[in-house]
Amino acid sequence: ANTDRPGGDMVPPITLEFKQGSMLTFEAECKGLCDNQTRCRAWTMVKAGVQGPKARCYLKDRVPAARSNNCCVSGAKGNLEGLELGTNRIGKDIRN
Repeated sequence: ANTDRPGGDMVPPITLEFKQGSMLTFEAECKGLCDNQTRCRAWTMVKAGVQGPKARCYLKDRVPAARSNNCCVSGAKGNLEGLELGTNRIGKDIRN
């Protein structure tokens, strides 16, 4: 909560509306969209009223650094915190 992950957006933002009868929160819906996309590594849900009257979901193809911001709710897919995605530490390998 209250976290933004600016950058790394995969597609134009998705505008979220509650579906009739749905008990999902906007955050859960945005997270679910990311979970169902293979390329998605993280997500940011911008709260309704910040970029327009409806909430927006940004899916990310990398895990941008988290920044404190009460505009948004963000998360990373799975347990990616601390992993160095897109990084190769060359040399000193124990095994090939």
